[in-house]
Amino acid sequence: MINWFSISLADDNGNPKIKYGLNSTCIAEVAKILGDKNLETSHIITVGGWDAPHVSTAFNGTQWWDTWKKWNENEVA
Repeated sequence: MINWFSISLADDNGNPKIKYGLNSTCIAEVAKILGDKNLETSHIITVGGWDAPHVSTAFNGTQWWDTWKKWNENEVA
């Protein structure tokens, strides 16, 4: 298991947004190397952390889910 740290769920001028500083190219390269070696690996990401702001309650669960799903599918969230 690889734990990629971390993302935040943020209020971006009245819109829910996923914010992160991860290097997507690095993640894809690591996943490919492990896959090429037939090493079954789970990749997870944490939301928030000890120094992250709390999730905004200005948005409901459905809005956060839609934002997450778009981000996860590599669309602009």
